[in-house]
This record gives sequence, C-alpha cells and structure tokens, in this order.
Amino acid sequence: MAPGDAVRYVDRYGYEHNALVVHAWSATMNIAYVGKEEDSIGRIVVRETSVPWFEKGMQGYYVKKPSPEPEEKEEKAAEEEADIDGMGPLKKGVKETLE
Repeated sequence: MAPGDAVRYVDRYGYEHNALVVHAWSATMNIAYVGKEEDSIGRIVVRETSVPWFEKGMQGYYVKKPSPEPEEKEEKAAEEEADIDGMGPLKKGVKETLE
C-alpha cells in the first residue's frame, strides 16, 4: 500500500468507512476518512494511526482491501457467464473455430 490508496476501514464499533492511506508500514498504516460529525465548516476528517491489516478473529480497528467497484463486478459476472463450459474465453473461441 502507498499513500493515496483506497482501503476499507472497520472502526472499533464494527462500522465500515472508505478511507485513504496516509502512511504505510509493513503491518500497519495511518489512514484518514470523512466522519459523520460536522463542525462549522462541514464534515470532519478523522485520522487513525497504526491500523493493522485484517486478520481472522478481529472484531474492529483494522483495514482491508476495498470491495470491487460495481463496474468491476459486472465485468467479472460477464466473464463468468462467458466461461459456462469451463473452457475460458480464449479456448471457447478456438473451440468455435474448430466446429
């Protein structure tokens, strides 16, 4: 991960937030996200430090990779539909040519 990369942050209460990496080390990172609280000029940017990657059993205060965007999900679904017989798109084209 590098500064500016998007992640999903799960806070201590189990709520998920879209966040950006501010600084990353091998096992933890500093992140920032837009909170729900507001001050006189708008919503507050919340910063968290030394947030670890998700590991099995964690209940909160971790980051994970963001879920795919809706467009990526649609593309993946289309690829899966094209691979109905398990031959894959390239092999499927070769199969049609041979028939």
